[in-house]
Amino acid sequence: TDGRWGEAFAARFGGDEFVVVCGGLADVAPAEDLATQLVIDMAVPFMLKGQEFQSGVSIGISISTEPVPGVHDLMRNADTAMYEAKRAGRRTWVVFDQGMHDRLARSMQLETAMRHALSRDEFHLVYQPIVDLETGQLASVEALLRWRHAGLGWVEPAEFLPIAEESGHILAIGEWVINEVCRQWAAWQQQDAQHAPSSLSINLSRVQIALGPQLVTLVHDVLDRYGVPPEALQLEITERDLMKDPAAIRELLFALASLGVRLVMDDYGTGTSSLGRLRDYPFHAIKIDRSFVTGMTRDRQVIAVAHATVNVIENLGMVSIAEGVETRAEVATLQAMGCRFGQGQLFAPPVPADQLLATVSRCLVS
Repeated sequence: TDGRWGEAFAARFGGDEFVVVCGGLADVAPAEDLATQLVIDMAVPFMLKGQEFQSGVSIGISISTEPVPGVHDLMRNADTAMYEAKRAGRRTWVVFDQGMHDRLARSMQLETAMRHALSRDEFHLVYQPIVDLETGQLASVEALLRWRHAGLGWVEPAEFLPIAEESGHILAIGEWVINEVCRQWAAWQQQDAQHAPSSLSINLSRVQIALGPQLVTLVHDVLDRYGVPPEALQLEITERDLMKDPAAIRELLFALASLGVRLVMDDYGTGTSSLGRLRDYPFHAIKIDRSFVTGMTRDRQVIAVAHATVNVIENLGMVSIAEGVETRAEVATLQAMGCRFGQGQLFAPPVPADQLLATVSRCLVS
């Protein structure tokens, strides 16, 4: 090095990981400068056997002011920070702090507890109505996963679902969800077919989507097991997951559609897909992200974009569903622009299965 980073050397640590050791640094600033330079240098395209390639790095930084630092602790902390950098979007660097260690310890605790959650009946489903904005009547429901651990209490989905995906536990959990919602749909029909929801939505994770044909077989078998008509099941996939591998997912979606199940794009407006591309997929409905809904009453530009979105969705023969509806002013605006359905706290919060039918009578738009 040129001396700015003290006595430094670099070495391969294993696999695709490398370590840079700098001695004699007074503070973290020089290490940040070095990390920035490495990110820039590694992003430069290079030629290999006549083809151009471009690589990138995610860097974790860990420092110690102790005369004799704990080498294992430094390496562990740098590794933790590196994974934080990957989660932040890659091609960046992150400096380790104690909060990262605490989050990692919490994640490990949850991942361990999750191994036994299904066998201990700790997972539960709650159901949120989707309402026809014109009639105010129940149109469908969405099943949402909840986890209550005996020792940890309620764990938020935003915390445990990413861990379930990264650990692979989401496959067993997802299979349980598909079975449970189909069993519950059949039970509602027997209990009160007149007021029971005609369809029920569940969310597919990126890990389930990666199963491809195995997912199609699973859905077919579960529908057959509980005698649920395919059109009663709606499978939701987020816009962001769709754009990770559009071609492969398109093939999967057409295979699922061939079963007769309905497909819904969730959180539309949070990713990068264009309205024009919607026609390339067999979606029955598009859920407009709540960020559009909450901004409609405050920003004319948001109203214009939302209105155009609804028009395209409906003109393509799909159904528009607004997420996160919380006020009657939002309902009025959605009705005026032709949005067909809404979901949110204004109509009803997510409720347990045994409370849903009693909740239906209160899901009205006046």
